[in-house]
Amino acid sequence: MGHIRGALQFVLDRHQPYAAVALDRYSNCVMGNEASARMLAALVDPSLISEHPNYLRIAFHPLGARRSIVNWDEVARHLLGRAQRELEFAKDDETAVALLAELRGYAGLAIRQRESMPLTAGDLLLPIHFRKDRLELRLFSTIMTLGTPTDVTLQELRIETFFPADAASERAWTSLAVGG
Repeated sequence: MGHIRGALQFVLDRHQPYAAVALDRYSNCVMGNEASARMLAALVDPSLISEHPNYLRIAFHPLGARRSIVNWDEVARHLLGRAQRELEFAKDDETAVALLAELRGYAGLAIRQRESMPLTAGDLLLPIHFRKDRLELRLFSTIMTLGTPTDVTLQELRIETFFPADAASERAWTSLAVGG
C-alpha cells in the first residue's frame, strides 16, 4: 500500500497550486495537498475541519461551504445525486445509510424532492461559484477513479481536483495559495 500512497501523493502534489484530494467511498478525505487545506480554511467553519474531513458533509452542513456557494442549488443537486447513485445500493452499510440521511436533512426540501436526472456529458465537470468576504472563485471540479484496481480499498478511492474556471479566479486562487 505504501507505493500506492506514494503514487496518490505524487498526483495530488503535481496538481498544486490547485486543490486536490483523495476520497474514500464516503467522501472522507484520506489524503490532500496543501491547496486543499487552504481552500477548506478559507470557506468552512473551523469546527468542520478534522484530520479526515468528509467533503460531502463540508459541502452540505449549514456551517460548511454551502454558505459561500452562489450556485448552491446546482451544486447540491449534483452532489446529492452522485451520493445517492454511489451509496443508496448499500442498504446494509450503516455508514452509507446514515451519511445519506444526514445529507438529505441538510439538502432542503426543494432539492430532495427533485427527481434524479440521468447523467449527461455536463456531469463530468461540476462548476462551483464561491463568494465569501472579498474572495470570489469560479472553479470546476472533476473526479478521477483508479483504473481497474484489484484491491477493493483502491477501487473505492477517487481523486477530486479543483481548477479555476476563469482568469479572475486563477488570480484569486494564486492570492489564496500564497496566503494573501
